[in-house]
Amino acid sequence: MAPFRQYVLSLTAAALLGGILLSCVPEGSSRKILRLVCGILITVTALKPLRQLRLPDLDALTGEYRQQAEAAVVTGQEMARLEAQEGIRNDLEAYILDKAAELGLEITPRVFLDESGIPVSVRLEGETSSGMRQRIQTIITNDLGIPGEAQEWITRKENRP
Repeated sequence: MAPFRQYVLSLTAAALLGGILLSCVPEGSSRKILRLVCGILITVTALKPLRQLRLPDLDALTGEYRQQAEAAVVTGQEMARLEAQEGIRNDLEAYILDKAAELGLEITPRVFLDESGIPVSVRLEGETSSGMRQRIQTIITNDLGIPGEAQEWITRKENRP
């Protein structure tokens, strides 16, 4: 409360001093100049505490928000990449299922992609003859670029009593 009291006292003193000086000077051009000087004095006195006012560092304040925004961008990009990979995987698996259906095969494919979304291997599950297996492997190699050694076959075992 003491700084506020000091502020009010100095502002009052400046106004009183200006008023006393103006009352001592007769009307005329010198009074107009004195009125201007008194107005400047009161304005400076009123605004002086603003010079001591310290505003928070806006760079530090916005820096935290900037870091959060950058982290959100990275997270969003990663989510978009994973979603795109999932779409590619689903399309490739659907393609294999369609080709297998054309050959009369019932298989379950699982395509594996690298970081950039390129198919690198496939796991195929189902019962097939070696001739049909060779035909679907050739289609996968030629159409999807997955070599035969990157194609893993899993045979389903039926539980028979």
